[in-house]
Amino acid sequence: AEGLGADLLTGYGFELAIKSSEYKTHAEEKKDDEKDDKAEDASPADAEGDLDISAPTDHQELDGPLEIDGLLFHVLLKRYPSVRHRVWAFKEQLEVERDTDQILKAWEIKDIGLQATAKIKSSPAPLLALMRLSQNLPAHVVGLSRTSVPETLRKAGKALRERMRDGAEVFSINGRVVRPDHSELSLFPLMNTLHPFFVGVERLARLGVSESVACEILKEVKGSGSSAGRLDWRSKKLPQPLYAVEKDRETQRWPENLQSLLFGFGGLSPVRLPLYQIVFAFDPAEVENLLMAASLLQQMPLPANLYLVMLPPSGPGSASVAWEVEVLGEKPAWLAETESSSSSDEASVAIAAAYGQLLEKGRKRAQQFVLKLAEAAQKRKTSDPSGQRWPNTKEGIQEIKQIWAPIALKAETEAEDTMWSAVLRNASASGGSITAAKSYADSIGVPLPSVLVNGKLMLKNAYEGQHAILQTVAEEQQRLQQAVYMGLLAEGDDVSSYFLSKGVLSAYHPAIAPDMAERGGEEGMQSQKTEAVYHLLPAAAFLELKFLDSLEVTDDDPESSSTGGTSVSFYHVLVLRSLSQAYLLQAFASHLLAPARDSGPGDATLSSHWSVLVDSTAGDLETFGSCIRGVLRLEVEAAEFESKRSVNRQKLSVLKFLGMAVSAATASDPSLPAARVKELCRLAIEKKVELELRPRFQAALEDTTDASEEEAVLLSDVATGGSSDGDMSPQSAVWVCNGRRVDLEDGGQPISARHVACPEM
Repeated sequence: AEGLGADLLTGYGFELAIKSSEYKTHAEEKKDDEKDDKAEDASPADAEGDLDISAPTDHQELDGPLEIDGLLFHVLLKRYPSVRHRVWAFKEQLEVERDTDQILKAWEIKDIGLQATAKIKSSPAPLLALMRLSQNLPAHVVGLSRTSVPETLRKAGKALRERMRDGAEVFSINGRVVRPDHSELSLFPLMNTLHPFFVGVERLARLGVSESVACEILKEVKGSGSSAGRLDWRSKKLPQPLYAVEKDRETQRWPENLQSLLFGFGGLSPVRLPLYQIVFAFDPAEVENLLMAASLLQQMPLPANLYLVMLPPSGPGSASVAWEVEVLGEKPAWLAETESSSSSDEASVAIAAAYGQLLEKGRKRAQQFVLKLAEAAQKRKTSDPSGQRWPNTKEGIQEIKQIWAPIALKAETEAEDTMWSAVLRNASASGGSITAAKSYADSIGVPLPSVLVNGKLMLKNAYEGQHAILQTVAEEQQRLQQAVYMGLLAEGDDVSSYFLSKGVLSAYHPAIAPDMAERGGEEGMQSQKTEAVYHLLPAAAFLELKFLDSLEVTDDDPESSSTGGTSVSFYHVLVLRSLSQAYLLQAFASHLLAPARDSGPGDATLSSHWSVLVDSTAGDLETFGSCIRGVLRLEVEAAEFESKRSVNRQKLSVLKFLGMAVSAATASDPSLPAARVKELCRLAIEKKVELELRPRFQAALEDTTDASEEEAVLLSDVATGGSSDGDMSPQSAVWVCNGRRVDLEDGGQPISARHVACPEM
């Protein structure tokens, strides 16, 4: 029954297809020349246009009345001239189906594979055409044999045939190659592989992105659709390599082309190209770390570049920073001097400083230093198995100096003690090797100790196993061989860019991407993954927040920002609960001032928006909170486009300055008085706001209005949300980006501007 009371029932059905796999051909052994001529006629090289079966031309006419299966085609062709080619194609298809047992000659089906491909590609529903052809290919062979093949498809097939051996089968899903006989080709593994893409389209559609643009965005996501598996290790702060394959004399006779990878059987192919970028970040005072660094060096030569990032233990785990005079200006008189190295391990500082100075003089000297240092560490370990660290004593520092001196003082006339003091002083100064290493580790979030192999992050238990690094390199070689074999990587291409195109994060943080790092050991064997936490903020209160906007490149042209196209917006809400979290202002403001991302696919325009809430109930943060609220709430009437952009930029600059200044001040005095906080706020306005706008900013600063009712609702909602494991500290900062919640433990791994971009992309 039909109508409103009709019930909708689900069901299923079966289809039994009985078909013959026998291809009936008649091979003529005579008249080979005639066969070749007919084959050329069957697939002319200039047939690049219509791929329909024998599409009619203007001179194709019926010889007389024609009836097939009750259809009068001479009447249809005359009555519907606008769809003449479709009617003609339908007629020929019916003729083919009436005689599927027609015996074909061998030359007539020599291109049957290309003809089937052309038929599928030309169809408005390719998947449906593929299904119909594959279900009963013998029934379609006669019709396919009459299909022309475009020259472009023929050339592509020839190029593919040259790269693949005879009889090889390749099946790929979104760039991921799957063996045709593998279990992943069954229904449920395929659904599991494609599921993230369907979810991605749905989530983008909810943000107002059209389905076509959503598909274009997801096309940029390479690999299987899972979360990014590599970390972008590239940075100007990364020290120069300790070992570079292209500079090694032992590799002078190695081939310098990617095709040589295809001839490596049973081992690593000797190619004089930096195919593998290996970065080892560690505390050099740890004996095990020194032995690991020497072990990596001794495994060379490899087609690799090896980088050592030596950091004192206070490096990536601390959010406090020193007062940077070049950025913040003159230090306030009341601010006590902050000793940059007093809290660091002196042995770590001495080793890292000596290594950085020798690396500037040449790789050979730095290599000698690492090997001799590891030799001394091994002797210490043998004599005292309980000694896990290099002694942080006067004698320990003197031993480091004695290892360094013979290597560093070659052809040097400067006194040893004078040169050693300069090495220690310069390494920790702005622009020194230790400062650069800290900046590198903080920006990409690399933990200590850890190893990066082409961006694949390996923690201690994962890399310290027997031949673990070489096994990882061998796996990378297989990926490169496959890429070269499939034509995805050509001579002259950047190998690093190829690996990073498979899905990459700009920075690592365990709260953002908990499953990215390879952990090894019992921890790495756990199959249970950490689920992301999502938190939907109350809509009414959220819409009342004041947001700062990112400075996109397209914002320089007001006309480009007003044109059509899809806009993808990322809304960041940050909740601060202590002064020690003030550095987060610098990280978020830096990202919005210079968003480090590619342009959106298709016509999509990407933009970021940021608001800050300060939970004054968590501590004495009233002055700090009122300062931030004053900056956010400040309204300046500006009709011109550039004026609005300028005011937004100045607000971001003020918050960035404030984050850096308060962090430096709390490093000296953790219980920073409210009066000092207010003084830093005034200093930020003086340094970062244009003269004509300063009175407005100063007035907003003096406004001590408490948090609005909407802000109180949001703070209460965030406090009761919590993390998935329920052990969130009441002092944790909370970061919500388009519903994705990240709890940042006070004193945990800090956040940089590169981290802010991770949830967005």
